[in-house]
Amino acid sequence: MNRLNLVSGSVDRELGAIRRTIATFEAISALEDVIGVLRAYSERGNDVEIVDAIGHSRRHGFLVLGTWVLDDSPQTAATFSLLLRPSLKRLGVHTIRLLGCSTATTERGCNAMRKIARVTGCEVLGTKRYVSEQDYGDVGLISEHAIVDAEGRGRSAAIESSSSRAPRVDKIIRLRSEIRARST
Repeated sequence: MNRLNLVSGSVDRELGAIRRTIATFEAISALEDVIGVLRAYSERGNDVEIVDAIGHSRRHGFLVLGTWVLDDSPQTAATFSLLLRPSLKRLGVHTIRLLGCSTATTERGCNAMRKIARVTGCEVLGTKRYVSEQDYGDVGLISEHAIVDAEGRGRSAAIESSSSRAPRVDKIIRLRSEIRARST
């Protein structure tokens, strides 16, 4: 598995439509669900390169997964550092994408992305516009042009779905995972 879709379990029409569109995802109601899902995937030996956190955003573009708000507070950074980083490392995650409306358009939203990146060692990306059900397919996000880093640099071609990869790319990814496994 190359991509893990964590979709907010909040009950509303838009998130319900996204959950019906994505073929494989984990529903998240709170931080404890994120911790449990990452640990379970890690214990099963899954290989996950990308974690897509999908939900609504609040003021300042902070993503909300169930009751957990991913903001720019020291508590959120500590949560990623102490509770999530060990599982993210074991899984081989190198990219975390905060997929809610405009999560990378305010200074505080971008600051949250920078803090998460700093404590996890992962690339953290957000969205530069409103995203909806039309931006998703069975693998998850398909509108890559909506993704930017905390400095506003686009990632339109950075991440392709695993089903559309050329065999050489899969070989490179497999080799990279083997190298990472040997170094831990």
